[in-house]
Amino acid sequence: MHTFFRHFWKALYKFFFGFATIGGFIILIVGLNNNWPDVIEFTTFIITTSVVILLSTIICNIFYVLYVTKVFSLPKVIMGTRQQLGDSEYSLCILEKSEYYSNNALVSFYYKDGVYERLIGLGYVQNVQDDGNIQVLLRWPKEIENGIIEGIQEDRRNIINKILVKPHIPREISD
Repeated sequence: MHTFFRHFWKALYKFFFGFATIGGFIILIVGLNNNWPDVIEFTTFIITTSVVILLSTIICNIFYVLYVTKVFSLPKVIMGTRQQLGDSEYSLCILEKSEYYSNNALVSFYYKDGVYERLIGLGYVQNVQDDGNIQVLLRWPKEIENGIIEGIQEDRRNIINKILVKPHIPREISD
């Protein structure tokens, strides 16, 4: 999960050593060239300035990382189940909130197999719920992916965690 405080401590750790090293060298150089009472005032100024710059940089970095993570990531599949439509049974998935999906939009389902993503079928957004979660129906599964489809319907975590639902369909399908 991407949280503000997780990124804050990570960024603080990353930037602290650079600022501490630069500040230490500046204080050392000034201390060697001046008398020590002036160095103490200068040291206070350097430390205060360094802390302000450090915190500003960290906060900007955190907001950038959170923005990029939020904007460019696909929603995770929360759960899967079976849904009966007429005489047929289909896979229904619930996705996290996302602005990329709207009712009745076509979507494609992929299974992440190592570094590869395999198309396992097509579907559509059945409903965007009041809480923002998204119901997607795997309407046209590829027949060779029966084990994965059953894993979705039985809400098996090892399968569900590898499912990606993209808000578009492959070009060759629309040709």
